[in-house]
Amino acid sequence: ERVCLYNVSDYTAESFSSMSPVVTFEEHEDIITCLSHYPGSDTCFFSGARDSTIKLWDRRQPKSAATFGIDPRAAKDGSAERRIAAHSGMITCLDACENVLVSGGLDK
Repeated sequence: ERVCLYNVSDYTAESFSSMSPVVTFEEHEDIITCLSHYPGSDTCFFSGARDSTIKLWDRRQPKSAATFGIDPRAAKDGSAERRIAAHSGMITCLDACENVLVSGGLDK
């Protein structure tokens, strides 16, 4: 339930096993199943998870910039109506190009 960002610019075969994340992102309520780069941005990416949500992240910020889908916290705190419900099941794949985000899931 955590996305880890590593700086691999100084990668060597010897140092790879001892690398630590530069930053981590922890908002999904279940296993993260896929990631996709946000086209045209060096700092943004999407994550999809078994909690039926897709999150937009900016690596410069500690919290997600947006959530697509209704996660359990939103249902409990009353903010669910402000969310875009994209899938009713686990997100299995994501891809983005230009201004389009495509997602697949285990919806019934």
